[in-house]
Amino acid sequence: MVTWPWRALPLAAVLLHLPSTAASVDTVTTEAPLGGNRTLVSAGGTFALGFFTPDATAGRTYLGIWYSNIPGRTVVWIANCVSPVVGSAATLKIDGNGSLVIVNGQGSLVWASPLMSAAVPRSGSATAQLLDNGNFVLRFAGAGVAWQSFDYPTDTLLPDMKLGIDFRTGLDRYMSSWRAADDPSPGEYTFRLDPRGSPELFLYRRSTRTYGSGPWNGYQFSGVPNLRTNNLLSYQFVSTADEAYYRYELDDSATVLTRFVVNSSGQIQRLMWIDTTRSWSVFSSYPMDECEAYRACGAYGVCNVELSPMCGCAAGFEPRYPKAWALRDGSGGCVRRTSLNCTGGDGFAVARNMKLPESANATVDMALGLDECRLSCLSNCACRAYASANVTSPGAKGCFMWTADLLDMRQFDSGGQDLFIRLAASDLPTDSVSDNSQTAKLVEIIVPSVVALLLLLVGLVICVIKVKKNRKAIPSARNNGQVTPFGQRNHIASALNNGQITPFGQRNHTTAPNDGQGNHQDLDLPSFDVATILYATNNFSADNKLGQGGFGPVYMGRLDNGQDIAVKRLSRRSTQGLREFKNEVKLIAKLQHRNLVRLLGCCIDGSERMLVYEYMHNRSLNTFLFTC
Repeated sequence: MVTWPWRALPLAAVLLHLPSTAASVDTVTTEAPLGGNRTLVSAGGTFALGFFTPDATAGRTYLGIWYSNIPGRTVVWIANCVSPVVGSAATLKIDGNGSLVIVNGQGSLVWASPLMSAAVPRSGSATAQLLDNGNFVLRFAGAGVAWQSFDYPTDTLLPDMKLGIDFRTGLDRYMSSWRAADDPSPGEYTFRLDPRGSPELFLYRRSTRTYGSGPWNGYQFSGVPNLRTNNLLSYQFVSTADEAYYRYELDDSATVLTRFVVNSSGQIQRLMWIDTTRSWSVFSSYPMDECEAYRACGAYGVCNVELSPMCGCAAGFEPRYPKAWALRDGSGGCVRRTSLNCTGGDGFAVARNMKLPESANATVDMALGLDECRLSCLSNCACRAYASANVTSPGAKGCFMWTADLLDMRQFDSGGQDLFIRLAASDLPTDSVSDNSQTAKLVEIIVPSVVALLLLLVGLVICVIKVKKNRKAIPSARNNGQVTPFGQRNHIASALNNGQITPFGQRNHTTAPNDGQGNHQDLDLPSFDVATILYATNNFSADNKLGQGGFGPVYMGRLDNGQDIAVKRLSRRSTQGLREFKNEVKLIAKLQHRNLVRLLGCCIDGSERMLVYEYMHNRSLNTFLFTC
């Protein structure tokens, strides 16, 4: 044991703070293991690594990485989630073989990092360092990274982490949910890449698929239309002979914290740290609705959450089991009305705004443009559909072709992409292409154009004739006394003032058609935009949540005018269509009564359905029921 003379204490204090004379706070070496309450902190102070016990009563200790500069312990990686240290102290060290190991208080091995490739030289000293991006890396002097935590994600994907497969080594990087909030052992859900055909991401519950992202089209996954590169985040998908993976990157100038998580209830969430509220906010979440369920409408079925029922058949197909479809069970899928004729006459019907079919049986040829893709599919009797595999720019090359049943399709109001489905000639819509001849293409373009021009000319002639007739009829009507004199018009104005006639402006309020883009005037009560609701409820903050019912959660909020409201956020898994929702809201609005909480309005935004009620402060229902 070394003792310091009293006069040397100031110098010793200085030396202890010099990086050259003390072990770095972000590194483990063979001489300096990590144990007890000691933690490593990355150079920028973003992440910390150490041992923690999520449930003190269970006494299970884990080695994990968490954010060091936000309150609480948000864990993003765990080394020994399968094999915790139970009932004793734990130590992390580098053993004689150059592997990271966790041992318990008795010195027994609890966990070890996977064996490294023989190609990695093990000469020289080994160090394990926590980087400021959250990666924990093991290196040997004079060599590169021998092992890293980024290759073994748990429930969280951080920026720059890869989610996918290295075909050279067989390494499969996938995410696994926690069993519970206080139990990081592997839960029921995993999110991983299927490399077959065109690689696609799938969510599994145990071994059963529950959600698919759709194939990557050069810009985004076709089943996630709002996954778009922006000023904050960029997304990347790589598929080569060596590896296939997805990852995202955070702009270098960004100061926000974000993480991508599979939680214990089977939700895939993008979370953002909000400094003002000191909490994590849900930026996006999947699955969102019933159409996100894997193969919800079976083979050749198309799911659309805005329709009721939500399952329909692609053009040229009909339900396989009509009785089941009548009972709103579309899982049996659809069958062709007419068999294909591969010798000639087949064509393609285009389906817009689609999530592309499951891609395990798809082939990809990045050398073909869309027209070449159509010809290639038409010449292959087994080809069932085709689509562009690269939508980054008009005319970009890239071709998907499916040679088996089309599965796991859905249609969006906007987003998605065009899918061209092969049909027999008799089932083709009039705007489809049934052969590959240039003559047929010209006919399809010229004939409709000529017909439209003729109809336009005929319409103009009819309009001119009617205008001339009306001009001649007005003087005649005046001479015969058919036009109301000015003095008599006062009776009409009087009727308006007495409420006998509805003013034109008021009719617009009650009869204006819904354009499907947020105009809800036909509901006969105020319509709130989604921005107002988000502001009033603090972005549906957990602190504003009043409770949870069978049809969704209820949140308290306050409008700009100071009025308190209660917002019922209806479940997105509801099979109710937009028309049925509006009819029910009209009925509720007509049932206003002094003994019922007053409905103030509603909000419709995409698949969101919300009801806005007057908020009653701390008063019992009997106060209203039995007060005269």
